[in-house]
Amino acid sequence: MAKVEKGKFKKIRNHQRLLAFLRLIRLPNLLMIGLGQLLVGLILLENRWWLEVHTVQQFAFLILATMATAAGGYIINDYYDVKIDVVNRPGKVVVGEIITRRQTLFLHFLLNALAIGFAYYTNHQTLFLVIFCIFWLWLYSNRLKRLALIGNFSVALITSISLYLPSGLFPPTNIQLILFCLFAFWISLIREIVKDMEDMKGDGRHGCRTLPIVWGLPKTKSL
Repeated sequence: MAKVEKGKFKKIRNHQRLLAFLRLIRLPNLLMIGLGQLLVGLILLENRWWLEVHTVQQFAFLILATMATAAGGYIINDYYDVKIDVVNRPGKVVVGEIITRRQTLFLHFLLNALAIGFAYYTNHQTLFLVIFCIFWLWLYSNRLKRLALIGNFSVALITSISLYLPSGLFPPTNIQLILFCLFAFWISLIREIVKDMEDMKGDGRHGCRTLPIVWGLPKTKSL
């Protein structure tokens, strides 16, 4: 009887860890990133890459590399933000509660390694941009997100890069894609500023100098 109860508890624990992992990597966001790149490739690129097996494989590796990079970025962001998230999102903290800090770092390194591996099978430009984004996401989580506007610009830039990547794999770039990347940059910048307004309490308590903390809510809302 004790073994049965122990087995049930282990299954429940593993199920909780799986759900926590999916929450940690923001699975819906990753699916949106992959869908966004796929639609860019199908609608905004002039190259008919889907007609050849080799180029379809390249595009699949590109999407996987981007999703793995983003997942690693989400994980390291939560790793550094544990104390802030305890204030802003009590009851929803994963790092240190369901998944240990050591396991979190391991997952971060594993996803980054997968991202680099996938990017290696695309082209040199994609590999360079993926490595750049991995480094910048770490820098953002560790330091830049605590600075007014700089952190917001960082996330918006990486968002626009993710949508530009298919063009680097299958040129040429056209004006429609450039406009779409600019739109993605702008709308992401707005969203990041809104998130800073939502998270003022925890950010202010732990020394962040985000825009609403520096300027105040009225000016930030006007912006």
